[in-house]
Amino acid sequence: MSLIELKVAERLHKEFLTGLLLHLLMRHGEPAGTELIFQLFRRQHEEKFLAGLKTLGLDALPPAQACAQFIYLANKVGGVKVEYAAESARKAWVRYPPPRWIYEGPAICAIPRETSIAFMRAFHARCGVSLGNPRLGFVCTGITVDGVDGLTGYFIEEDRPLEEYERLRFRPHERPPPFDPGAMPPVPWDEARGAKARRNYAVQYARMALPVLVDILGENRAVAVGNRAAKLVGMQLQDEIREILGVAEDPVGFRACLLALLRGTGEDPIENGDEIRVANLRVLDVGAPTTDIVRFRIWNGLIEGAAAMHKTIVAARPAGDGWVWRLG
Repeated sequence: MSLIELKVAERLHKEFLTGLLLHLLMRHGEPAGTELIFQLFRRQHEEKFLAGLKTLGLDALPPAQACAQFIYLANKVGGVKVEYAAESARKAWVRYPPPRWIYEGPAICAIPRETSIAFMRAFHARCGVSLGNPRLGFVCTGITVDGVDGLTGYFIEEDRPLEEYERLRFRPHERPPPFDPGAMPPVPWDEARGAKARRNYAVQYARMALPVLVDILGENRAVAVGNRAAKLVGMQLQDEIREILGVAEDPVGFRACLLALLRGTGEDPIENGDEIRVANLRVLDVGAPTTDIVRFRIWNGLIEGAAAMHKTIVAARPAGDGWVWRLG
Protein backbone atom coordinates (compact mmCIF):
# COMPACT_ATOMS: atom_id res chain seq x y z
CA MET A 1 0.00 0.00 0.00
CA SER A 2 1.16 3.53 -0.69
CA LEU A 3 1.41 6.51 1.63
CA ILE A 4 -1.50 8.09 -0.25
CA GLU A 5 -3.69 5.02 0.30
CA LEU A 6 -2.81 5.03 4.00
CA LYS A 7 -3.82 8.69 4.17
CA VAL A 8 -7.20 7.96 2.54
CA ALA A 9 -7.96 5.20 5.04
CA GLU A 10 -6.82 7.33 7.97
CA ARG A 11 -8.93 10.35 7.02
CA LEU A 12 -12.13 8.45 6.30
CA HIS A 13 -12.03 6.33 9.46
CA LYS A 14 -11.07 9.23 11.70
CA GLU A 15 -13.91 11.40 10.43
CA PHE A 16 -16.30 8.44 10.53
CA LEU A 17 -15.72 8.19 14.27
CA THR A 18 -16.37 11.91 14.76
CA GLY A 19 -19.42 11.83 12.51
CA LEU A 20 -20.80 8.76 14.24
CA LEU A 21 -20.54 10.40 17.66
CA LEU A 22 -22.14 13.65 16.49
CA HIS A 23 -24.96 11.84 14.70
CA LEU A 24 -25.60 9.65 17.73
CA LEU A 25 -25.72 12.68 20.01
CA MET A 26 -28.12 14.40 17.65
CA ARG A 27 -30.42 11.41 17.13
CA HIS A 28 -30.34 9.76 20.57
CA GLY A 29 -29.06 12.40 22.98
CA GLU A 30 -26.19 12.90 25.39
CA PRO A 31 -26.54 9.60 27.31
CA ALA A 32 -26.10 7.52 24.13
CA GLY A 33 -23.10 9.55 22.91
CA THR A 34 -21.49 9.44 26.34
CA GLU A 35 -21.98 5.68 26.54
CA LEU A 36 -20.40 5.25 23.10
CA ILE A 37 -17.27 7.11 24.20
CA PHE A 38 -17.10 5.28 27.54
CA GLN A 39 -17.47 1.80 26.04
CA LEU A 40 -15.15 2.59 23.14
CA PHE A 41 -12.30 3.80 25.32
CA ARG A 42 -12.83 1.09 27.93
CA ARG A 43 -12.46 -1.53 25.19
CA GLN A 44 -9.40 0.30 23.93
CA HIS A 45 -7.95 0.26 27.45
CA GLU A 46 -8.58 -3.45 28.00
CA GLU A 47 -7.15 -4.37 24.60
CA LYS A 48 -4.12 -2.08 24.44
CA PHE A 49 -2.98 -0.73 27.81
CA LEU A 50 -1.07 -3.52 29.58
CA ALA A 51 0.28 -5.01 26.36
CA GLY A 52 1.30 -1.53 25.19
CA LEU A 53 3.24 -0.81 28.38
CA LYS A 54 5.43 -3.85 27.69
CA THR A 55 5.76 -3.19 23.97
CA LEU A 56 6.87 0.40 24.61
CA GLY A 57 9.25 -0.66 27.40
CA LEU A 58 7.42 1.38 30.04
CA ASP A 59 6.45 -1.35 32.49
CA ALA A 60 9.56 -0.82 34.65
CA LEU A 61 8.84 2.89 35.23
CA PRO A 62 7.06 4.21 38.34
CA PRO A 63 3.30 3.71 37.72
CA ALA A 64 2.35 7.39 37.31
CA GLN A 65 5.15 8.02 34.83
CA ALA A 66 4.47 4.76 32.98
CA CYS A 67 0.81 5.66 32.49
CA ALA A 68 1.51 9.24 31.40
CA GLN A 69 4.24 8.15 28.97
CA PHE A 70 1.96 5.47 27.55
CA ILE A 71 -0.73 8.11 26.95
CA TYR A 72 1.85 10.35 25.31
CA LEU A 73 3.50 7.74 23.07
CA ALA A 74 0.36 5.81 22.08
CA ASN A 75 -1.37 9.02 21.05
CA LYS A 76 1.68 10.65 19.47
CA VAL A 77 2.21 7.78 17.04
CA GLY A 78 -1.46 8.04 16.10
CA GLY A 79 -1.10 11.68 15.13
CA VAL A 80 -2.74 13.08 18.26
CA LYS A 81 -1.45 16.35 19.67
CA VAL A 82 -0.38 15.54 23.26
CA GLU A 83 2.17 16.69 25.85
CA TYR A 84 3.89 15.02 28.81
CA ALA A 85 5.72 16.21 31.93
CA ALA A 86 6.95 14.26 34.96
CA GLU A 87 6.69 16.33 38.12
CA SER A 88 8.04 13.49 40.29
CA ALA A 89 8.23 9.70 40.36
CA ARG A 90 4.67 9.65 41.71
CA LYS A 91 3.10 12.46 39.67
CA ALA A 92 3.13 12.82 35.87
CA TRP A 93 1.09 15.17 33.68
CA VAL A 94 -0.51 14.81 30.25
CA ARG A 95 -2.26 17.46 28.18
CA TYR A 96 -4.29 17.22 24.98
CA PRO A 97 -4.18 20.73 23.49
CA PRO A 98 -6.47 21.79 20.65
CA PRO A 99 -7.11 20.76 17.99
CA ARG A 100 -8.47 17.62 19.62
CA TRP A 101 -8.01 14.59 17.36
CA ILE A 102 -11.53 13.17 17.57
CA TYR A 103 -13.25 16.58 17.56
CA GLU A 104 -11.58 18.20 14.58
CA GLY A 105 -12.57 21.74 13.64
CA PRO A 106 -15.79 23.17 15.07
CA ALA A 107 -17.11 19.66 15.89
CA ILE A 108 -15.85 20.21 19.45
CA CYS A 109 -18.57 22.84 19.92
CA ALA A 110 -21.20 20.05 19.92
CA ILE A 111 -19.53 17.80 22.52
CA PRO A 112 -21.21 17.72 25.96
CA ARG A 113 -19.02 17.93 29.06
CA GLU A 114 -20.04 14.49 30.30
CA THR A 115 -19.13 12.95 26.95
CA SER A 116 -15.65 14.43 27.21
CA ILE A 117 -15.30 13.19 30.79
CA ALA A 118 -16.40 9.68 29.76
CA PHE A 119 -13.15 9.01 27.98
CA MET A 120 -11.16 9.71 31.17
CA ARG A 121 -13.50 7.53 33.23
CA ALA A 122 -13.03 4.72 30.74
CA PHE A 123 -9.25 4.90 30.25
CA HIS A 124 -7.33 7.11 32.68
CA ALA A 125 -9.28 6.16 35.81
CA ARG A 126 -8.90 2.49 34.92
CA CYS A 127 -5.09 2.43 34.84
CA GLY A 128 -4.60 1.80 38.56
CA VAL A 129 -7.11 -1.06 38.48
CA SER A 130 -5.37 -2.67 35.50
CA LEU A 131 -1.98 -2.34 37.17
CA GLY A 132 -3.28 -3.77 40.45
CA ASN A 133 -2.29 -0.52 42.16
CA PRO A 134 -5.24 0.85 44.21
CA ARG A 135 -3.25 4.01 45.10
CA LEU A 136 -3.01 5.24 41.50
CA GLY A 137 -5.58 7.69 40.14
CA PHE A 138 -6.02 10.51 37.66
CA VAL A 139 -6.74 14.14 38.49
CA CYS A 140 -8.26 16.31 35.75
CA THR A 141 -7.39 20.01 35.98
CA GLY A 142 -8.95 21.26 32.75
CA ILE A 143 -11.48 20.17 30.11
CA THR A 144 -11.35 21.65 26.62
CA VAL A 145 -15.12 21.89 26.18
CA ASP A 146 -15.22 24.11 29.29
CA GLY A 147 -13.30 26.67 27.24
CA VAL A 148 -9.80 25.97 28.56
CA ASP A 149 -6.75 25.41 26.36
CA GLY A 150 -6.74 21.63 26.44
CA LEU A 151 -7.80 18.61 28.44
CA THR A 152 -5.15 18.46 31.16
CA GLY A 153 -4.44 16.33 34.21
CA TYR A 154 -2.00 14.09 36.00
CA PHE A 155 -1.56 10.55 37.18
CA ILE A 156 -0.72 10.42 40.85
CA GLU A 157 0.21 7.62 43.23
CA GLU A 158 -1.22 8.44 46.65
CA ASP A 159 -0.15 7.16 50.08
CA ARG A 160 -3.39 5.23 50.55
CA PRO A 161 -5.78 3.12 48.49
CA LEU A 162 -8.34 5.18 46.58
CA GLU A 163 -12.06 4.64 46.69
CA GLU A 164 -13.70 3.96 43.34
CA TYR A 165 -15.07 7.50 43.10
CA GLU A 166 -11.56 8.88 43.71
CA ARG A 167 -9.95 7.23 40.69
CA LEU A 168 -10.98 10.28 38.67
CA ARG A 169 -10.97 13.62 40.50
CA PHE A 170 -11.25 17.24 39.38
CA ARG A 171 -9.05 20.10 40.60
CA PRO A 172 -9.43 22.97 38.11
CA HIS A 173 -7.32 25.33 40.25
CA GLU A 174 -4.10 23.33 39.68
CA ARG A 175 -1.75 24.22 36.85
CA PRO A 176 0.77 21.95 35.12
CA PRO A 177 4.50 22.59 34.94
CA PRO A 178 5.86 23.81 31.59
CA PHE A 179 5.78 21.16 28.88
CA ASP A 180 9.29 20.87 27.44
CA PRO A 181 9.29 19.19 24.01
CA GLY A 182 12.91 18.19 24.52
CA ALA A 183 12.04 16.24 27.66
CA MET A 184 9.28 14.21 26.04
CA PRO A 185 9.94 10.57 25.05
CA PRO A 186 11.08 10.33 21.42
CA VAL A 187 9.10 8.68 18.63
CA PRO A 188 11.87 7.83 16.13
CA TRP A 189 9.75 6.56 13.24
CA ASP A 190 10.24 7.21 9.55
CA GLU A 191 7.48 8.59 7.33
CA ALA A 192 6.20 5.21 6.15
CA ARG A 193 5.95 3.71 9.62
CA GLY A 194 4.36 6.88 10.95
CA ALA A 195 1.73 6.86 8.19
CA LYS A 196 0.87 3.24 8.91
CA ALA A 197 0.62 3.94 12.66
CA ARG A 198 -1.75 6.86 12.07
CA ARG A 199 -3.87 4.66 9.79
CA ASN A 200 -3.94 1.88 12.40
CA TYR A 201 -4.93 4.35 15.11
CA ALA A 202 -7.91 5.68 13.17
CA VAL A 203 -9.07 2.29 11.89
CA GLN A 204 -8.89 0.61 15.29
CA TYR A 205 -11.23 3.18 16.84
CA ALA A 206 -13.70 2.74 13.98
CA ARG A 207 -13.36 -1.04 14.31
CA MET A 208 -14.19 -0.93 18.03
CA ALA A 209 -17.00 1.59 17.58
CA LEU A 210 -19.05 -0.73 15.36
CA PRO A 211 -19.95 -3.39 17.97
CA VAL A 212 -20.29 -0.72 20.68
CA LEU A 213 -22.92 1.06 18.62
CA VAL A 214 -24.82 -2.21 18.16
CA ASP A 215 -24.65 -2.91 21.90
CA ILE A 216 -26.08 0.53 22.69
CA LEU A 217 -28.84 0.75 20.06
CA GLY A 218 -29.53 -2.78 18.89
CA GLU A 219 -28.95 -3.95 15.33
CA ASN A 220 -31.66 -2.08 13.43
CA ARG A 221 -31.19 1.33 15.00
CA ALA A 222 -27.39 0.93 14.90
CA VAL A 223 -27.53 0.37 11.15
CA ALA A 224 -29.90 3.31 10.66
CA VAL A 225 -27.73 5.76 12.60
CA GLY A 226 -24.32 4.32 11.73
CA ASN A 227 -24.88 3.89 8.01
CA ARG A 228 -26.28 7.40 7.67
CA ALA A 229 -23.34 8.90 9.58
CA ALA A 230 -20.86 6.97 7.45
CA LYS A 231 -22.63 7.99 4.24
CA LEU A 232 -22.58 11.66 5.23
CA VAL A 233 -18.85 11.43 6.00
CA GLY A 234 -18.19 9.63 2.71
CA MET A 235 -19.96 12.41 0.79
CA GLN A 236 -18.50 15.26 2.82
CA LEU A 237 -14.88 14.14 2.38
CA GLN A 238 -14.99 13.29 -1.30
CA ASP A 239 -13.52 16.57 -2.53
CA GLU A 240 -10.57 16.02 -0.19
CA ILE A 241 -10.17 12.34 -1.13
CA ARG A 242 -10.29 13.09 -4.86
CA GLU A 243 -7.66 15.78 -4.38
CA ILE A 244 -5.42 13.37 -2.45
CA LEU A 245 -5.74 10.76 -5.20
CA GLY A 246 -5.85 13.16 -8.15
CA VAL A 247 -8.96 11.58 -9.70
CA ALA A 248 -12.08 12.94 -11.37
CA GLU A 249 -15.66 13.05 -10.09
CA ASP A 250 -16.82 10.17 -12.28
CA PRO A 251 -17.16 6.35 -12.11
CA VAL A 252 -13.48 5.86 -12.92
CA GLY A 253 -12.57 8.18 -10.07
CA PHE A 254 -14.87 6.29 -7.70
CA ARG A 255 -13.21 3.00 -8.58
CA ALA A 256 -9.84 4.54 -7.68
CA CYS A 257 -11.26 5.84 -4.38
CA LEU A 258 -12.71 2.44 -3.45
CA LEU A 259 -9.47 0.62 -4.27
CA ALA A 260 -7.44 3.19 -2.31
CA LEU A 261 -9.69 2.80 0.75
CA LEU A 262 -9.50 -0.99 0.67
CA ARG A 263 -5.74 -1.11 0.12
CA GLY A 264 -5.22 1.60 2.71
CA THR A 265 -6.98 -0.50 5.34
CA GLY A 266 -4.68 -3.42 4.57
CA GLU A 267 -6.86 -5.41 2.19
CA ASP A 268 -5.81 -6.94 -1.14
CA PRO A 269 -8.74 -6.21 -3.47
CA ILE A 270 -9.20 -8.33 -6.59
CA GLU A 271 -10.68 -6.67 -9.67
CA ASN A 272 -12.85 -8.71 -12.04
CA GLY A 273 -14.60 -6.52 -14.57
CA ASP A 274 -17.23 -4.46 -12.75
CA GLU A 275 -16.65 -6.32 -9.47
CA ILE A 276 -14.13 -5.69 -6.70
CA ARG A 277 -13.69 -8.43 -4.12
CA VAL A 278 -11.82 -8.74 -0.81
CA ALA A 279 -11.21 -11.89 1.22
CA ASN A 280 -12.26 -10.21 4.46
CA LEU A 281 -12.41 -6.80 6.10
CA ARG A 282 -10.14 -6.23 9.09
CA VAL A 283 -12.27 -3.31 10.22
CA LEU A 284 -15.04 -5.84 10.98
CA ASP A 285 -12.77 -8.26 12.85
CA VAL A 286 -13.63 -7.55 16.47
CA GLY A 287 -14.83 -10.90 17.75
CA ALA A 288 -18.10 -9.25 18.77
CA PRO A 289 -21.36 -11.20 19.31
CA THR A 290 -23.06 -9.64 16.30
CA THR A 291 -23.13 -10.63 12.68
CA ASP A 292 -20.60 -9.30 10.22
CA ILE A 293 -23.39 -8.07 7.95
CA VAL A 294 -24.61 -5.57 10.56
CA ARG A 295 -21.17 -4.05 11.05
CA PHE A 296 -20.63 -4.11 7.29
CA ARG A 297 -23.88 -2.24 6.57
CA ILE A 298 -22.78 0.51 8.95
CA TRP A 299 -19.21 0.80 7.66
CA ASN A 300 -20.19 0.48 3.99
CA GLY A 301 -21.91 3.86 4.25
CA LEU A 302 -18.49 5.39 3.64
CA ILE A 303 -18.46 3.74 0.23
CA GLU A 304 -22.10 4.55 -0.51
CA GLY A 305 -21.44 8.22 0.21
CA ALA A 306 -18.40 8.27 -2.05
CA ALA A 307 -20.33 6.57 -4.85
CA ALA A 308 -23.13 9.14 -4.63
CA MET A 309 -20.67 11.98 -5.22
CA HIS A 310 -19.23 10.20 -8.25
CA LYS A 311 -22.68 9.62 -9.81
CA THR A 312 -22.01 5.90 -9.50
CA ILE A 313 -24.25 3.01 -8.46
CA VAL A 314 -22.59 0.43 -6.25
CA ALA A 315 -24.09 -2.74 -4.82
CA ALA A 316 -22.37 -4.72 -2.08
CA ARG A 317 -22.90 -8.27 -0.90
CA PRO A 318 -21.16 -10.95 1.15
CA ALA A 319 -19.34 -13.60 -0.86
CA GLY A 320 -18.13 -16.61 1.09
CA ASP A 321 -15.78 -15.27 3.75
CA GLY A 322 -15.37 -11.96 1.92
CA TRP A 323 -17.23 -9.09 0.31
CA VAL A 324 -17.96 -7.95 -3.24
CA TRP A 325 -18.84 -4.53 -4.64
CA ARG A 326 -20.43 -4.37 -8.07
CA LEU A 327 -20.04 -1.06 -9.87
CA GLY A 328 -22.78 -0.03 -12.24
